[in-house]
Amino acid sequence: MKKQLLLVGSLAILMASCGTQTAEKVQEEVKVYSIADLLSGAEALVDDTVWFSGNVKKVCCSKKKMMVADEADSTVAPLRVLAGGDVDTLSKDLKGAKVKVQGVFRLNKIAKGDLESQLASVDSLIATAKDGVAEKEVEHKEKGCHNGGLEQRKKAIEEKIQWLNDNGKDFVADYYVETVKLGEVCKQNASGEKASCCSGK
Repeated sequence: MKKQLLLVGSLAILMASCGTQTAEKVQEEVKVYSIADLLSGAEALVDDTVWFSGNVKKVCCSKKKMMVADEADSTVAPLRVLAGGDVDTLSKDLKGAKVKVQGVFRLNKIAKGDLESQLASVDSLIATAKDGVAEKEVEHKEKGCHNGGLEQRKKAIEEKIQWLNDNGKDFVADYYVETVKLGEVCKQNASGEKASCCSGK
């Protein structure tokens, strides 16, 4: 009887150990993309839930959007990341932090007609500008969130339209991520040293 109990106990321990190892193995196999890797495989990843990491360059005034840059490759454009899932708002304290994010990778196709409408809207704001800054931009500045100015926005739209014309394309691919949850958040302290990572709840 004692031998049987000993055998059953050993099997239970062995099974629990295997279960733990399997769970750890699955956790280890979760791929965490860099922004560059995410964008290079963009077409195949649209609407997939992915993990990625990068450095937060900016958190918008609404606290509903942040721009995350590739940690290693400064030539890659920052990725727009929207609040969602477990994250209702994005703290302004995230600026400058390295973050690990789980989210749904999305594609917004911006047609030439939409860009032309945006351009007309910006031109209208420029035409009604006061002292070179439109009323809407003044209001935005007073909130402490200036987004680069009307002329910069106009230039960016014109470049997209020119790219469509030069490449015979119907739309500009605008990739972004809808957040499911924040994983780790690592922030540098005042002396520039990286503080320990903590949960990004």
